[in-house]
Amino acid sequence: MKRHGLYQVLVRMLVVILLAVAFPASFATGHQKHPKTGELLIIECGKTTWDVKLDGKLDEWKFAKPAVVDVKEQLFSVFQGDWKDANDCSGAVYMMYDDTYIYVAGEFKDEKLIAQQTGSTIWKDECLEIFFDHQNILIGGHDHYQFGFAPTGPGKKPQVWNWCNPNAAKAQQPCDSYVKLASILLEPYTGYTLEGSIEIAELDELKDIIEPGKVIGYHIAIDDADDNAERDLQITWSSFEAHDQLHFGDLVFGEPLAVSPASALTATWGQIKQAP
Repeated sequence: MKRHGLYQVLVRMLVVILLAVAFPASFATGHQKHPKTGELLIIECGKTTWDVKLDGKLDEWKFAKPAVVDVKEQLFSVFQGDWKDANDCSGAVYMMYDDTYIYVAGEFKDEKLIAQQTGSTIWKDECLEIFFDHQNILIGGHDHYQFGFAPTGPGKKPQVWNWCNPNAAKAQQPCDSYVKLASILLEPYTGYTLEGSIEIAELDELKDIIEPGKVIGYHIAIDDADDNAERDLQITWSSFEAHDQLHFGDLVFGEPLAVSPASALTATWGQIKQAP
């Protein structure tokens, strides 16, 4: 009986793995939970029906729901730094898409701006990292996309970089030709906003997946430097190491958003956080 029971378990596991490999983008695994609330890490990426102007103001994002990274339980253990509260390092990240681009935007709180790094080392200063796992299956490794978005740098301009890419020829490369970014530094400085786009045609393993109802693995990491041009803390959506695909959440490509935000009222994430 024990041997028969083990055989049934192995068969079920094999079936799940084969289905996930055959239909990776259709598996909404919801495999990772929020380290504090226990809620599944799932973000909807709605399809925009209006033009998105990259200016950092986030006027077009009124109906997008954020993935929020703002509690101590989300600190990655290796880089915890001297994190006091959400004002030191936290953020809300939004995603949308259309037929040409995946859009990313975010509102971030930060006590001190450090912006000395360029190129592949922008992760050492203030930086957002986002990860797309086109297979979305529980297998460790680095077979995913990893893009970096820095609000500014020595040249006083926002910066982007592509580290991981399933197409090895594009990995560890500048991506300015197909990734665009705008930013606003708050004055007096308490943080920044980001608003960017990624050209879908350049995402070789994703471009044929992106449509309503499809699901991919997704993760967020926010880097922070306070004393010098070296990262002293990192806070992630799952609290696990940023590349750890075993703990990615899910990004669900949604149906077209029906209402234009042009005249709608909204509250920003910052206002919501201050509400009693």
